[in-house]
Amino acid sequence: MPERVAELEAKVAELSESLKAMERRVALLEKGLTPAAARRVRQLAAAASSPSTPAAEKGDATEVMLRQDAASVAGTVSLAGRTLLVLAGAFALRALTDSGRLPAWVGIGAGFVYAGIWVALADRAAAERKLWSAGFHGAAAVSIGFPLLFETTAHFQVVPTWIAAVLLCGFTAVALGVAARRRFQPLAWLVVLAAIPAAFALMLAQGRVAPPLLFLVFLGIGTVWLGYVLDWHGLRWPVAGAADLAVLFLAVEALRPGAPDGPVTAVLVQFALMAAYLGSTAVRTLGLRRGVVAFEMVQSAAVLLVGLGGAAFVTARAGMGSGALALGLLSLAFGAGAYGVAFAFVERQRSPANFYFYTSAGAAFVLAGAGFLLSPDARGLLWAALALACAVGARRAGRATLAGHAATYAAAA
Repeated sequence: MPERVAELEAKVAELSESLKAMERRVALLEKGLTPAAARRVRQLAAAASSPSTPAAEKGDATEVMLRQDAASVAGTVSLAGRTLLVLAGAFALRALTDSGRLPAWVGIGAGFVYAGIWVALADRAAAERKLWSAGFHGAAAVSIGFPLLFETTAHFQVVPTWIAAVLLCGFTAVALGVAARRRFQPLAWLVVLAAIPAAFALMLAQGRVAPPLLFLVFLGIGTVWLGYVLDWHGLRWPVAGAADLAVLFLAVEALRPGAPDGPVTAVLVQFALMAAYLGSTAVRTLGLRRGVVAFEMVQSAAVLLVGLGGAAFVTARAGMGSGALALGLLSLAFGAGAYGVAFAFVERQRSPANFYFYTSAGAAFVLAGAGFLLSPDARGLLWAALALACAVGARRAGRATLAGHAATYAAAA
């Protein structure tokens, strides 16, 4: 009898270990399956582990699970192998072009067509909900398209940087359009994370910073609206950071003797960055009557710092007297507009966050505008007058915001 009990205990322990191993395989398998397939696998696992299921059916269920597992692994390996073959084809095109067997423009055109084919295949696979296949096809397209754009400018020197930036905009727009159309966010991440280094590589290829920087501005606004419409909030952060960093790089590069992008170009691009991001925030908060979010506050502060600060740096170092006058007038106009919007429109929405945002932007523009236009003594008098006006307004309206602005102008004075 004791031997019999020991034998039963050993069998129970063996079955428990088998069940745990099966659960682990099921958990791994579900990660690569569609929801319907994952539910089917769970049903098979339940049938295999149920005491009431006959032994023959348990064996069938276990066999099906193992086949599903093997099929998943085989499918992943097949997709990886296919992607490597795709990249091999791209390298073959480059070798033929580099060796002169194909004219440069023919090889480059064939490369773009080749990349476009894989974008189209990613679109079809995503439409059929073959997400793994769509991801691999998208990765192949990205791995071909963005390096090819750099090679076109840096190695083959077929097109100047600004045309390469236009092509970069087109390729990125198509790929992001596919991702948005199919609601396939992983493809959007692949595109964004490849486009940012491609833009910086183009800046270094021929020393032109402004065209790739404008591409980053357009990409940044695109990712901002993808966040608004599709709730893909993470995409906008790395692009915004890259654009801000590139603006600082442009401010320094524009002052280098013989730089292709001079001070005037630098200032125009800096204001384009501010107009793009602040304009998008204004459309959303005023036109759509939405509350300002953390990204908008952080990026607005950043573009004011690198945009206005960079413009002030460039105009001061380059001796742009008329440029400083124009910047000062624009800044004061933007400041007055921000204050007007805050009190005329935003206050009616009863949105404290939006009110603080627009009044803070107004103060930043007014401070910057006075710095561009006036001498130190005149600036001090203006800021003292503004501090007094804000203090009186705070007392009459009972607004703490105006009291804070009075303190800010008084400290500046």
